[in-house]
Amino acid sequence: KYYSPEDSFTDHGVFLKKNKRYKEAFQFVDDPKKFLISIASAGYASDPEYGKKLLQVYSKIINLI
Repeated sequence: KYYSPEDSFTDHGVFLKKNKRYKEAFQFVDDPKKFLISIASAGYASDPEYGKKLLQVYSKIINLI
């Protein structure tokens, strides 16, 4: 259980950082799209369309800012 969304986000970041599977993604901390593609390519989700879907969500968020 998390007490705030920030706690959840922090924990998720720690999970990614500690998991060697996602090590290469951290080469792209200044490029969100490449970071997202990298974690998807590393097998973050079993959905083969996950990377594409993730980028669609990212694009929608960026367009709101």
